[in-house]
Amino acid sequence: MAARTSRPAQPRPMRRRSWWFGVVVALLLVAALFPVYPGVRPLREGAIVARAIPAPRDLSYESEVRTDAVRKQAADAVPEVVVLDTTVRDRQLADLERVLREVDKVRRDAALSASAKESALRVIPGTAISQEGAAALSVLTPERWEALTSELRAVLGRTLVGAVAAHEVDQAKTRAAGFFSPSLSDPERAAARGLLSPLIITTLKVDAPRTEAQRKQARENTPPVVVSFTRGQPVVDAGDLVGPAAIEALDRLGVNDGALRWPVVAAAAVAAAVAGMACALVAAGIPSLAGARRRLLFALLL
Repeated sequence: MAARTSRPAQPRPMRRRSWWFGVVVALLLVAALFPVYPGVRPLREGAIVARAIPAPRDLSYESEVRTDAVRKQAADAVPEVVVLDTTVRDRQLADLERVLREVDKVRRDAALSASAKESALRVIPGTAISQEGAAALSVLTPERWEALTSELRAVLGRTLVGAVAAHEVDQAKTRAAGFFSPSLSDPERAAARGLLSPLIITTLKVDAPRTEAQRKQARENTPPVVVSFTRGQPVVDAGDLVGPAAIEALDRLGVNDGALRWPVVAAAAVAAAVAGMACALVAAGIPSLAGARRRLLFALLL
């Protein structure tokens, strides 16, 4: 029987280079894995989650972000507090006097023809005088003009003496038309409506301090929002857009503070060391791993 030949031993320098090769591979693997360690790259608001992040432990906490949101919603639901603005009536009556002076000035202008007076009357600021009303105003006698102005003052003052909400202005204008004396002719009524209608506005104003006080009370009466997670429950799922509430949850769970998770780092280092040792063994070609089949199998495992 022929003597069995043994494989010559590999020189020590070659083996030493093989082990250094394994060390380099292990270090490269650690460097490659480092950017994906949890905690190394904290998420920021507006980012897209690449992979789901589960809760590492059970946790319940009062969410400041969610509480602020629901309290703001409760405050926004409180309507503005409106009160009667007692200065509106006097301001509008003063504006009426201005309009009446301008109308009377046009009426008294002897240099204007009847049609010119009508045109001038219809463009007086703060009025909505129709063609019929302008024609009536241009031919009123002094007595009828005096009667009409007295009616206008009385009706406007009566209309604006109480509360008129913004959505009630049209109703107030309709109601004011019913206050005119039956002695007015239809053309005179048309003129009165054109002079009076733009002056009828809301008599209410927003009471900012009371509104803010009620909204503050609504915020204070809204209980805090409690958020709970169980271990393994996804805090954010893959593809989610990271918002303030998610950032708060991750921070509370301690998985978004930028700190290294040493158990994970240690596990990755051990895996890298094993892989580096395997590469060194393959490269060294020691007898325990000699043979093409064993090397191929080991390469596939790597």
